[in-house]
Amino acid sequence: MNKTLLKNKNKIVGGNKFTFDILEYNEQIISFTAERNNDKINLTFFLKKNNDLLKLQASDIKINTNLKIITSNITTANYYELDPKIEEDIDEDKKQKIVDKMNKFDTCLIVDFNKISYIFLNVNTSANKSIKNFEDEHTKLNLKRLDALMMIRFKQLGLDINFVNKFMAAVKGYVDGQKKEQTVADGKESNDSEGGGKKMSNYKILNNLILKLNKINNIKKSTKPTKPKATKPKATKPKDNKPKATKPTKPKATKSKAIKKI
Repeated sequence: MNKTLLKNKNKIVGGNKFTFDILEYNEQIISFTAERNNDKINLTFFLKKNNDLLKLQASDIKINTNLKIITSNITTANYYELDPKIEEDIDEDKKQKIVDKMNKFDTCLIVDFNKISYIFLNVNTSANKSIKNFEDEHTKLNLKRLDALMMIRFKQLGLDINFVNKFMAAVKGYVDGQKKEQTVADGKESNDSEGGGKKMSNYKILNNLILKLNKINNIKKSTKPTKPKATKPKATKPKDNKPKATKPTKPKATKSKAIKKI
């Protein structure tokens, strides 16, 4: 990819935790990091230019990590992952087929942790049928839907359609802010009326969303079911089933009446 380094690479603190640092930027791709203590997260945002395709390449997809793919529009989100049974068999050609499908979406956000990657693929126009096409062909791409238990865990922690929409909007706001800074750095006038307070608000929102995603990322995929404690049955004294001894009853003596002779 032909990427241009931003002239202004000053670090900006987002919210109260993460520090954001721009790595590379051009009109269709912006790459930055979010750092907090020992956490370092890489984020890459892809935008369409005019009606062109997105600019993802096979090298952008890290199949050696636990990969989650989320496709969405304003109301719906679908969740996928690499099928672990065939994950090791995915070569560059198969990766490229996945990327070709991804490049048809309107925007893409890749969030890379150490051991897991999230790819958010978004459609913002009704004419774009990428979500349906992705669903129809996901098994051919060696992908499967997340299992029901993982879906429940994601949604309990907030990784639902509302989160996805906010996350994509916050990253877009961050990108727009960087475009404005680049325009100023190049000595060009900007028609962007976004003020500093609004811009810092975008950083704070982005920070909070990354914190939440970091929390979701720490969920273990499978947990062993807890064994119920064995309860000892209460000791009960065995009932004595021997027949009770009964005293023999003597027959009552009956006196014979004397019969008078006539």
